[in-house]
Amino acid sequence: MKDVIEDLRKKLEKGVFKNEEQVRIGIIARLCQKLGWDIWDPEVFNTEYTITVPDNSDNHHGTTRTYKVDIALCKRSSNIVEPHILIEVKGVNMNQQQEISGRNQLEIYSSKFDSISILTDGRNWEFYLNSLKKINTPYESCMISKLNLSKDNIDEICDVFHKLMNPNETKNKLDKIGRIMRRTFVIEQYIYEALPIAKLKKHDITMISQDVFSIIKTEHKLDKILQPEFQKVWSDMLDKGKIEIGKIEIGEIDISKPPLKELPLHIKVKDITAYCIYDYKKKKYFVKAGSEVRSSITDYMKKERDRSITDGELKYDKETRKYRLTRDKEFKTPSGAACFVLGRNSNGWEEWLDEKDLPLKNYKQSLGN
Repeated sequence: MKDVIEDLRKKLEKGVFKNEEQVRIGIIARLCQKLGWDIWDPEVFNTEYTITVPDNSDNHHGTTRTYKVDIALCKRSSNIVEPHILIEVKGVNMNQQQEISGRNQLEIYSSKFDSISILTDGRNWEFYLNSLKKINTPYESCMISKLNLSKDNIDEICDVFHKLMNPNETKNKLDKIGRIMRRTFVIEQYIYEALPIAKLKKHDITMISQDVFSIIKTEHKLDKILQPEFQKVWSDMLDKGKIEIGKIEIGEIDISKPPLKELPLHIKVKDITAYCIYDYKKKKYFVKAGSEVRSSITDYMKKERDRSITDGELKYDKETRKYRLTRDKEFKTPSGAACFVLGRNSNGWEEWLDEKDLPLKNYKQSLGN
């Protein structure tokens, strides 16, 4: 498997894969074959697989709707062929709108399919366990692993592929593996979130893991993460190069320092996901096309909402019952952008988060506010 991944890395670096079909054949099929899937059997490596799910859009309750899944990895059981893994494929370097669209498709499939689903553009891979999906929770709560084929540790990439795409595993076994991986994935995200804050304490490097654990225990009490559990994940992340402490001198972290051109931001709440950038040159905020916008709004925002719908900036998605931006929308303030997305009075300095899930208020000094 390592030799295949190393070769794919070289090809990705050269830009060999030009479109979705080349990703499907040149990357996904090749990896699946290496893992033991019979890619030459169309009942096993089933492209454009048909799935029928309940149609929950307005005025269609009680009916169904049919979709085509890019790839379904199927297994035979008692002369019945059943899908075990669903894969939604995008072209290399998918943009935010394609990423959101792909997740929405997987979420729709999850109403009928409770095993592993994958969203990938060949380089970036997101793995979801649909049995974790709960009502009124974002689909991201089902994510159990996230990989970058070009950058991540090859041993870890191989480990994830072998665990989650093994043709010899049953659905029940995949479910158990997925739930364990979800727990690890959540702790990893908490570590990424807490590490920059812990570094600001200017403690010795030997103390930083304890600082991170203390922050996590305070911020995420309900998860009841124990020290041994945390320490195992922390050590694994260090070994695999997921976090690098020694390269940064404690006390020299400046999260208020601006990037060269723009600052990427996001809002992820239980019912919507929106993306935004702050343009340092223009000194304005741009909520990105494809971002979800809450359908319910307060009365004082109705005029602005109606104008956006009339102008074609917002389009209602009957499947998800949310509005989506059809093009980037400009705002002078972060709160204006947050109010537009959330449909209520909002403090944009608190609502918008950076790539490490730290609030925008940490950048106030660099933004001149």
